[in-house]
Amino acid sequence: MSSRTTSSRCSSPWAGEPAALGRLIAASCALWVASGCLEGSGRGVGDVGATSAVDAGRGDDALDPRTGCPLNPAPGPDEGPRAYMTLASSDQVAVFDLSDPTSPRALRCAPIDPNPDWSDEPFDLAADPRGWVVTVPHGFGFLLGELWSFEPGAVDSPRTLELVGEPDHVALSPDGDTVYVTALQNIERPLGPYTEPGQFMVVDRATWAVEAQYPLGLGAAGLDVAPDGSRVVITSAGTDELYVYTPSSGDFRGVPVGPSPTSGSPTYQPFYVALADGGALAWVSALKSDDARLIDLERGELLAAVDLGEGAAPRDIVWLERQGLVAVAATGRDEVVLIDAATRAVQARVPVGPPAVTGGAPYGLAAVPGSSWLLVANSANPDTAATLGALVVIDVERGEVVTERPVGFGPRMIAVVP
Repeated sequence: MSSRTTSSRCSSPWAGEPAALGRLIAASCALWVASGCLEGSGRGVGDVGATSAVDAGRGDDALDPRTGCPLNPAPGPDEGPRAYMTLASSDQVAVFDLSDPTSPRALRCAPIDPNPDWSDEPFDLAADPRGWVVTVPHGFGFLLGELWSFEPGAVDSPRTLELVGEPDHVALSPDGDTVYVTALQNIERPLGPYTEPGQFMVVDRATWAVEAQYPLGLGAAGLDVAPDGSRVVITSAGTDELYVYTPSSGDFRGVPVGPSPTSGSPTYQPFYVALADGGALAWVSALKSDDARLIDLERGELLAAVDLGEGAAPRDIVWLERQGLVAVAATGRDEVVLIDAATRAVQARVPVGPPAVTGGAPYGLAAVPGSSWLLVANSANPDTAATLGALVVIDVERGEVVTERPVGFGPRMIAVVP
């Protein structure tokens, strides 16, 4: 890649993680070509939206067609039940009021745009009552990636921290004092073979400094933290493994997600992970094999592989303890799949599509604690550059969509603070 010049790789809203479906890669490249980005005309996606006939709402719910963010931002501090969603294609994080999770309201957007001439593609985020942190991979140029931190009452003055290129996923320790970050390091080879070791970083939230950094596997991607903070589990997409990190000792151990772990050219391509049973079990979404895999981390054993359907290209995965379900974003099939954890079988398939558009692209997921509501960051139709994304609310007990709220361009990941 070269800074501020045409790249041989389209820097797309799908950057920051390997895409399993060629149509998603091609569609995102087409988006950027359509927007003029690859012809040096600047940002692009916002420009397309500005001239497109999109239903952006009216009154307090009206959205700016350039960014898909509220035209009338709500004043006041960032407190109360909230959802935060990255908008990779418009360099924003949308903030939603979750006072009524069945009717979320977009309050405002926080711009994440240190490089205005190109898309910086904020990707993953984690949040707690102390604030929220966001990974910013920087899709173009020889720019270091960054980690941004926002605090309630100071959303206009975030802290930033330079990291190794392509920071990808992020998670907080249960006490909120530590930030864990992965870096993929292989974005120019989204389908492999992976040749560069991924990176895993430990950041002190108070000093806002990297405490430790480790090369890890090939293509370090998703991660999750045990409820007691005793372990962090990281996916290695290029070696078909999970790495279990113990914060107290700094030790790692590898756990395969299937037979014969590969080196560089994955068979399963594990990318997202959700811990269950107090961190003893790991549910993993496998992009290449189109399934969700259940791993016993204590014994290092594959317990189940649940078929999600051809072309599922699964992204985010979450454990819904209250219902005993696992939810998986089957991005390639425009649906969220609900798996019964006891029977290890598909219980329901929930079609997800943005308003007035055929075909969605569910991506990030987040459960609202103590409820049956699941929030979905829906990236809208990947074949249509100017289509608004949506925040979708699913009732997992009924297995159906409750509401959809159009917002932004390129929604990716989502986090909830109850």
